[in-house]
Amino acid sequence: MKEWFIHIENEGDYPIAYMGQREDVARQKYLSWANRDRLPARSKIWSREFVPSGGGALLTIMECAQKHHRVEILYEKTDGTRKWRKIEPYSYKPQYGAHGERFNETDGIIFATEQDSTHIKSYVICHILQARHTVEEYEPRWDVEF
Repeated sequence: MKEWFIHIENEGDYPIAYMGQREDVARQKYLSWANRDRLPARSKIWSREFVPSGGGALLTIMECAQKHHRVEILYEKTDGTRKWRKIEPYSYKPQYGAHGERFNETDGIIFATEQDSTHIKSYVICHILQARHTVEEYEPRWDVEF
């Protein structure tokens, strides 16, 4: 899986697109976000491979998302209550520092719908205590970006 960045001279690197996307998609996301019709002079798009270390919940969720399978997660809310939820994962957004440095995987966010829900919810990775594969397929309503 790849993370995409754009490097703009005298400004540094900016994360622009995530897991599994192609360079042309990354380029289009940047242009849309920056409200530009072309890349700035002396800029370049680059990528690096990203593999979650140690497996765990994030890797399970990514694998299920790529197969369009629902995944069960044990999620702990900030008040300490825990609940199993069955989700349909759509995307993962890692967290970056001010200078584009990558934090570890537990600082990211998963965007998904709960089964039978009509809207996207965000799940903070460090609050996902467990994740289990299911064989239940779902029909994606939005692009799956893993």
